[in-house]
Amino acid sequence: LVQPLAFGAGFWKSEHVMKKHSGQEGALTALQVGTVAACTILWSVLSSGSGTPTGELPAIGALMDALAQSQVQMALLWTGLITTALTVWLETVALSRLPSAEVTVLFSTEPLWGTAFAAALLGESVGVNTYAGGALIMAACMCRTVLKGLDKVEPKEVLEKIKKGV
Repeated sequence: LVQPLAFGAGFWKSEHVMKKHSGQEGALTALQVGTVAACTILWSVLSSGSGTPTGELPAIGALMDALAQSQVQMALLWTGLITTALTVWLETVALSRLPSAEVTVLFSTEPLWGTAFAAALLGESVGVNTYAGGALIMAACMCRTVLKGLDKVEPKEVLEKIKKGV
């Protein structure tokens, strides 16, 4: 429950920062990615069991050997630049142009897209629970859209339309 609340609060705060610092999407992205990197490094160093089964950190030599491998370098570049920095930048651009409430609704469909791509590209099977979860996500998005439309209508108009059966 904390994760969606933290994401929503983060989107809300980012929207307010973007209003104050319009056109600074790149700087805000760098700040966000830098913060995540610093927290990740700190967590890795301070948490028990970070590196090896015995809980010690791996030797610097072993770390350097791993970083010298082209596969590890490509994985780090892909993860750091494409799946993290690019997506955070795109989110920040969206937040500079749309209200955080709208962006949150759009981002809530992320599991649907992940499932669709996994099924289409990787042949993942989709079960009943997946369909049920997807239906709940779509229902929440539809409720947000319908309720947003009702915000613009006076309550008396809504009641009269209901009475008329419209």
